[in-house]
Amino acid sequence: MANEFKHKSVGTQMTQSEYEAVGGHVLDSQAAGDLVYASSTTQLSRLGIGTAGKVLAVNSGATAPEWTAAITGVTSIYATDLIIGEDAETAIDFGTNNEIDFKVDNANRLTLTASALYPATDNQIDLGTSSLEFKDAYFDGTVTADAFAGPLTGNADTATVATTVTITDNESTDEDNAIIFTAGGDVDGGNIGLESDGNLTYNPSTGSVTATGFIGALTGNASTATALATARAINGVNFDGTAAITVTAAGSTLSDTVPVSKGGTNATSLADKAVLITQDSGTDTVSAAAMSTNGQLLIGGTSGPAVSTLTAGSNVTITNADGGITIAASSSNTMGDGFVLEDGDGTEVTITENKEVKFVEGNGIDINWTDTDNGTDGDPYDLTFTVDHDAASNFVAAEHYDWSSDISGTATIHANNVTDLHGAGVDGSANQLLTDDGDGTVTSESNLTFDGSTLTVSGDVTLADDKKITLGDEGTLVLSDVSPSTNERGTGMVIKGVLTANVGGGEVVYLKSDGQYERADKDAESTMPAVGVALEDGDGSNAKNILIYGVYKQTGLSLTRGEELYVSDNGYVTHTAPGSGDFLQRIGVALDTNIVLFMPSLDVIEHA
Repeated sequence: MANEFKHKSVGTQMTQSEYEAVGGHVLDSQAAGDLVYASSTTQLSRLGIGTAGKVLAVNSGATAPEWTAAITGVTSIYATDLIIGEDAETAIDFGTNNEIDFKVDNANRLTLTASALYPATDNQIDLGTSSLEFKDAYFDGTVTADAFAGPLTGNADTATVATTVTITDNESTDEDNAIIFTAGGDVDGGNIGLESDGNLTYNPSTGSVTATGFIGALTGNASTATALATARAINGVNFDGTAAITVTAAGSTLSDTVPVSKGGTNATSLADKAVLITQDSGTDTVSAAAMSTNGQLLIGGTSGPAVSTLTAGSNVTITNADGGITIAASSSNTMGDGFVLEDGDGTEVTITENKEVKFVEGNGIDINWTDTDNGTDGDPYDLTFTVDHDAASNFVAAEHYDWSSDISGTATIHANNVTDLHGAGVDGSANQLLTDDGDGTVTSESNLTFDGSTLTVSGDVTLADDKKITLGDEGTLVLSDVSPSTNERGTGMVIKGVLTANVGGGEVVYLKSDGQYERADKDAESTMPAVGVALEDGDGSNAKNILIYGVYKQTGLSLTRGEELYVSDNGYVTHTAPGSGDFLQRIGVALDTNIVLFMPSLDVIEHA
């Protein structure tokens, strides 16, 4: 029988020494801490040690003891200095006679006595919270509080409104007290609120009222005042209140602006070196037009007068000085510094920088422009310009002009230092091509160069409708010889189309019946076939770039060169062939780990 009390060594007969021996008797399967109890009127048995924290109690059948975590049936616990709790931090303390203390966070928070339930520290704990409130409260007495939040309903509405207020006499305290007035400007009486303003105060010690201003007549003793305690200056004139004063226009001593209607400018300051003009059609505003640069004039116009300088015209030079303008006739065409003009008899006339030559009627005018400093000014070119004159027609058309060069043995005229070639601006960069806009103006194109074998266009190339590019028998169209360097960008044949807001850059798309492009999915036949790759994020409204044939980069891919690629179920390409029930479409080949040659087949096969 298990757990019974027995002799340790069973023999045919137990001797006295065996009966009296310590350790000679044991409980079957006993362990340290086990208890012995009478399991019947004739048998002693073992109760195991149990687990930590449990207490010994009688079982529900009242037949044996047992270990339990819950104590039931106990009607009273009395003990001096009894404390009940989880630990020393949180407990109920009965240590003081006729008092129960509730402890939280190792500090007394609430005390219950025969006459009161109160917090251990003033203004420490709340009754309820903003989210967990008590239902009803019942008080047989007076409720005292510093303030109430929210409506007071029930019998509180019947509270009697006081008709009188007790006021304390104060005639000596040196302090600024608020003067009380009714709310909302109510002058009819009734139940109205009281208000105060920090700008209206009364000092009992001095008997003075302080306010930001008074409106209306002041009667009583205030009307007998004859002078200010301290005179105040108004525009430089002292005023003490005993007599009227005349304020003279003393210019800067006035603190406000004077309007035009009263002879002023309606401005507190004017621009340096300026003249005054009226603004537009109004006479109520005066504006200061600054004239601080040599040669400026005030010039009238339909939009009003404005400050400007004279502009030199053909054969006219203008020299602006401090307070003066010189206008003179000019007789030269603009040349660089150091060039000379040679007339028919060999006499040289020096033309300085920014001067002009005027061609007049005559017979056989030859003009030679020669660099006289041998290139020391950074211009190594000797340029000869010949003008032929026809006596019969008095003038030869522009196509009879002849440009020729004399540049140290070379026959090339560089345009670096030519600033007026038929009115064009030519910057002279290497290999740039020149274009003519049709009226004789020639311009060098920075985006169009030709080095003798290759024409390079750095901008976009646009073909008009019904135009084409024709390649020769051995012509080659090269889209790009390098892989794209930017994520979700590509090189090849690109079209414009509206991508839905679901589509991100680098995702393969199909064309919907409404004309927009949506992400393709191998699991849905309705999203196949994929026809392009989005090179931008879609927004559902604006046309975006879509690659339909070429090379693009997607950094999130991990491919092996040469792998065949298919449509995945998340809008991207994959090297894993679709499984059973999916739709298979070959759309390209991997050129690198994240570079795709996109060349889609439009055949879609359902994988059985």
